[in-house]
Amino acid sequence: LMARRMRKNPTPAEKALKEALESGDKKWRPQFATQSRTRGYILDFLFGEGRLCVEVDGKIHDRQKLYDAERTKALNDIGINVIRFTNEEVLADPKAVANKVWDAWEHLAFKKYPFRYEVKIQPEAAAV
Repeated sequence: LMARRMRKNPTPAEKALKEALESGDKKWRPQFATQSRTRGYILDFLFGEGRLCVEVDGKIHDRQKLYDAERTKALNDIGINVIRFTNEEVLADPKAVANKVWDAWEHLAFKKYPFRYEVKIQPEAAAV
């Protein structure tokens, strides 16, 4: 019930990322679910065979770092790799974030070995 409500009312950042992920060439890209329930957690985006979770973090995540770390470990333990972006990162350039998501998915899908750590992707540094 909660996941369904969250699916119908995404945050602006979640909506922007979903639109960016759905645009472009879809021939080789996996299906993904939004606000998917897995082991008692609601995941913002779950990709392909369930090996990649993408979380879009709002300000509340600044106050729940321990919970997020425990959640990531629990998901890693069942074979789900987690990457996180802030709302600001997504809203600043949703297409760039979507490209980073597809790069992570390709790594998992085609290399056939999981990365067992949380990846915090930073926005590209400005050219000097």
